[in-house]
Amino acid sequence: MSGLATYLPASIVEYYLSHEDTPFKPPFRHRYKTVALFADVSGYTAMCEAMSELGQIGDEMLAKHLNSYFEQLVRIVSKEGGDVFKFAGDAIIVLWPQSEEDLETLTRRAAQCALEIDSQMQNIRMSDDVVLCIKVGVGVGDLSILHVGGVFNRLEYVAIGTPLVQAFNAEHHIVARDALPNGNLLDPNNIKKTFSSSTGQVVMSPEAWEIVKEYFNADIKDEHAFLKSCKNEKKRKKKRERKREEKRETHRIDQS
Repeated sequence: MSGLATYLPASIVEYYLSHEDTPFKPPFRHRYKTVALFADVSGYTAMCEAMSELGQIGDEMLAKHLNSYFEQLVRIVSKEGGDVFKFAGDAIIVLWPQSEEDLETLTRRAAQCALEIDSQMQNIRMSDDVVLCIKVGVGVGDLSILHVGGVFNRLEYVAIGTPLVQAFNAEHHIVARDALPNGNLLDPNNIKKTFSSSTGQVVMSPEAWEIVKEYFNADIKDEHAFLKSCKNEKKRKKKRERKREEKRETHRIDQS
């Protein structure tokens, strides 16, 4: 299992490690309550069409740009405790694994992660002609991970449930990119306009928002929360700095 852990989501690895003595006969499932985040790179299809016009070089440029973008995205997700469950073309599905933290804490982590993505991953210039942006939806609830297969000793895992439905639906509330102004995919001006984005590309389901609304600022539209920022971020920052200073002072006293 240690050799496979690098290639599997933490949710899958932890489940198998905790059931090492259990014979697995698919299909089977395991359930838990968690948060899901769905992040979609907007304008990817148009970019593929533009790059395909350049032939093999275009294919290589597409892979290079997308891999670089997702590498930065995964770093943000990992920092907030999220686990990339699936890469789905131009999108990723992120789940928060089972832990000792309660659902409110996990939902706050997911909201903070989404805001961080919106802050750092919008209007990223990958080259002179490619600027990428992203849309994020967040949902919460009961999740099931199905383990299917068994033929030729191969297994596949599929996540289903309320958190994913909510996250997909929330992401769909975000306005799509504008159409190309003159229809020329290879016009650099068109590419920049197609893949650029304004902020405010994070939406939480009503159920997820209900859990964390006292901690974040948002605009409510069709019962969905368009996240804007954390509440009292400056106060929390000062509080964290004060705690760090207290720890340093305690350490100095202990040393003396």
